[in-house]
Amino acid sequence: MVRFNRCRTIPVLAMVLALAPVNEASAQAVDETEPPQDGSGREQAASQTPGEAGTGSDQIKHEETATDDAHPGKSRLADEFFTEGDYFRAITEYRREGFLSADTSCKAALWRRIGESYLKAKRYNEAIRVFEKLTDDSIPSEVRDSARYWIALTYYESGVLPQAAKHLSLCRDDLGCSRSVGPDRLTLAEAAFLFEEEKWDESHHALVDFDDRYPGTKFRETVGTIRDQVQIGKELPTKSPVLASILSAIIPGAGQLYGERYRDGGKAFLLVGALGGLTGGLFYIESKDLNTSWVLPSLVAVVTAVFYGSNIYGAANGARMTNIMTRSKFFHESRPSYHDELWPDEPDGP
Repeated sequence: MVRFNRCRTIPVLAMVLALAPVNEASAQAVDETEPPQDGSGREQAASQTPGEAGTGSDQIKHEETATDDAHPGKSRLADEFFTEGDYFRAITEYRREGFLSADTSCKAALWRRIGESYLKAKRYNEAIRVFEKLTDDSIPSEVRDSARYWIALTYYESGVLPQAAKHLSLCRDDLGCSRSVGPDRLTLAEAAFLFEEEKWDESHHALVDFDDRYPGTKFRETVGTIRDQVQIGKELPTKSPVLASILSAIIPGAGQLYGERYRDGGKAFLLVGALGGLTGGLFYIESKDLNTSWVLPSLVAVVTAVFYGSNIYGAANGARMTNIMTRSKFFHESRPSYHDELWPDEPDGP
């Protein structure tokens, strides 16, 4: 008996194409095939009916395709590639399934998976282009509603936090998007974005009365973690670039030591100290000579002054770099505690 599902495909063709070599270039042509529009599709690919496939003992038995009947818009093979981190092969399989499908909702769901694959592969521009197309009014609502949130999440992953916050606000203002993602997850995302922008007070304020507003939320523990991290972030140790400059002006290398850049401090102390001693020695020697020539001592003095000034600048810059590294390490260690909760739950399919 012939087996068909909502995402109708041509099984034999799908099996043959699955064996074809795939590379990154084959997954980059995002604009070659557009996301589905209502009333469109490739009816010819799905025009075969169960009666046309044969009946009785003459009927051809097709192997089960890579599409899950219970979850239209999800390809087993593509999902396997996705799980293994082979995102470009996954993209190719999702696009193939979408090409062969005549179901608009299925095609839209597959394009959402393509966007997720680009996001996981850190191809942020391609991911944003896909998700922006899915915000079109012609896209089925079950896919369109969450597309704006996926755009916000892509900007967040790429480190463009202001744009992430902008699209998160647009999602919050859209009833469909808010309902699809969940108001508690939107609030959690808002607090996380503010937290990573180092807007400690605003992040804390976003989570005020979170448990009372969302009594049935599953994010209670995550919210508590972010609150604790906000408090730690406020108290992160920092180094003053001004103080580092002053210390290095008094004793070359001292500012670098204060900024915890010990190797740079040692180099600055030895180099500037040696040049300073050489300059002093040359001036002393020339002062004892009746035929005094100040050319060489002056040139060495200029070189010494340049290195002395560089020592002061390096101390200030080193203090700034230490602050950056401290914050970077802090966020790197904090992010795993809430990062996965920002991703929408796996949809059941259209």
